[in-house]
Amino acid sequence: MTGPAWLPAAVEVCCGEGGSWARPGEAFVTGCQLCKRSPSYWQRGRTAPYAVSALGSNVDQAALDARLAKIVADETWPEDLRAEAELAAEDGLEIQELTDDAIVTALNRRIVERDADRPVRR
Repeated sequence: MTGPAWLPAAVEVCCGEGGSWARPGEAFVTGCQLCKRSPSYWQRGRTAPYAVSALGSNVDQAALDARLAKIVADETWPEDLRAEAELAAEDGLEIQELTDDAIVTALNRRIVERDADRPVRR
């Protein structure tokens, strides 16, 4: 059994890093969609697989870092987003395109995910 036509031969065999679904050495499995090394990796929030190039985003990291630095320095941006941009510059930010909309969405996602782990005060 081989994987889908778009799956390169190099990843037709499971590497074992796709979590509980992984089956090292076996043919492509649904679990490969959980493995960041697979071109079928499902990004959280997406409804369909997307092919990644070079195991990461296509965004120029230097340009992203420069844009995040400008956001941090620009006092017209909301304080929460500026603070998150500063953290993202240190931790890394996963986006698919270098636009302010994509950056704001990714920063907001980080804020929501972090706040989801905090207990709710009543």
